[in-house]
Parts: sequence; C-alpha cells; structure tokens
Amino acid sequence: MHRHLESCVMKAKHVRQQKLINFLPSDSSTGTNQSGFVSALNNGKLDMLKMREGIAHWITMHEHPFSIVEEEGFNLMMKRGIPEWNRVSRVTIKADAFKVYELEKKRLKDLFKKVERVSLTTDLWKSKSQKIEYMVITAHFVDLEWKLQKRVINFVHLPPPRKGANIADCILTCLREWEIEDKLGDVGNSCEI
Repeated sequence: MHRHLESCVMKAKHVRQQKLINFLPSDSSTGTNQSGFVSALNNGKLDMLKMREGIAHWITMHEHPFSIVEEEGFNLMMKRGIPEWNRVSRVTIKADAFKVYELEKKRLKDLFKKVERVSLTTDLWKSKSQKIEYMVITAHFVDLEWKLQKRVINFVHLPPPRKGANIADCILTCLREWEIEDKLGDVGNSCEI
C-alpha cells in the first residue's frame, strides 16, 4: 500500500492542485473569475495604473519575484509592445500587489456577506526548501449563481508542535478576520477529503 501511495498518479495530481492559488481578478457582484482581457488603453493612451495592476496580478498568479519588473528582458519586451512603457521598480509593484490583495479581500468579504454558509478545509504541510510548516485555510461556498466556489483565505506559519488547540486558534482568528464566524458550516482536513 505504501508503494502504491508513492506512485499513485491521482494522489500526485491532488497534491499539485492543492498548491495552486487561483488569483484571477474577481467580479465584485458574483465573486466569479474574469478571464477576459481588460485593456490598459484609455482613449488610445496607456493607463499606467491599469498596466501595473495587471502586472501585479500576473506576478501573483505565476509566483514570479517582484524583481522581474527590473529585468532588462522584461522591460525590453514591454517597450517593444508598448512604446509608452515606463520602467517600474520592484518596490512599486510590491505595493501594487498589496493594493490588489486588499481590493480582492474586500470584494470577497462583501461576497461572504451575501452567502448563507461557508465551509472550510485546512491543509498542513512543510516547505521543502525552508523546512517551515504552514497551514492553508480554504473557504468553500455556493455563490449567488449557485456555483460552488473555493478561495484560499489564510496561509499561516504554524510552528511545531502542531496541536489541535493551535490549529483551532488559527481557524478562529481567520474566521473573525473574514467576519464569517456566524456562517461556518463545516471544517475538514483536506488530506482526509
């Protein structure tokens, strides 16, 4: 059985998918993802703020370092495609990413106010490179269009020993932060699901 678990394709697929974070911009009314293109052109002129917001989404979605915007190749590509392009620093893009995060968090909080129940799954794991232990909390809910949605709402360092009381405290803190403690339906450990 142990050998099967090590080579099981379905288990490997599940583990890979658990690590993916869907960070497409959300539609504030339904919470659903927008996959459509949003132009950074406004009356034929480049809107640098929209462009920076798009880059912040791209960096977050693909886990690129913020310093990628300072690389020569990135700026050459941007200048070739958009002659009006002005370089931005990693500090600026990092600030933009935090603004995007706060905006998305507010949109999700507003959506949570409209749903009846939110269920949570947790997953505990250790990073391979740094040997740091984390807990991710994912909210599962049915949106206004009756579509099942899931969003990562917390990603927290959980130092050993990882005891039930410590995990419960993290979950309770997360529920309060997202203002959903009165909407909780179920909590499960994703490795058991």
